[in-house]
Amino acid sequence: MLAQTIFTALESNDLLQKNQKIICFGDSLTFGAGLKKGGAVIGESYPAVLQKLILEHFELKK
Repeated sequence: MLAQTIFTALESNDLLQKNQKIICFGDSLTFGAGLKKGGAVIGESYPAVLQKLILEHFELKK
């Protein structure tokens, strides 16, 4: 839900750009307490889900 909310805010405010960097500070939300590969852009953490949504956004724009 957090990743979807952040993605929607970025998209609604025209803040999505290819090759941009988004920093997710290391807290329990970013790390995904109890998740395997927590804090990485793989797996089920919110940074991973946010990256997936952003990549899908640009794939649909092709």
